[in-house]
Amino acid sequence: MIGKAEKKKLKKIRKEIKALRKALAKNEFRPCQCDADLRQKDEDLKMLRAKILALENEKDRFMLKRGEIDHP
Repeated sequence: MIGKAEKKKLKKIRKEIKALRKALAKNEFRPCQCDADLRQKDEDLKMLRAKILALENEKDRFMLKRGEIDHP
């Protein structure tokens, strides 16, 4: 059984993932004026994707460690 602390941690991780996905979508449609802007945008997108992937992996490992799957 997943306890209160674990549920809070999962909720926090899901909330962070949702916020990062929203920032990623907003950043994808940001216009670029020159090559420097394009490079910066590319770096920002890579960073956001890496953070999302890391949080999703942490969430999955946490859920597997507990032995239960908790649906959102």
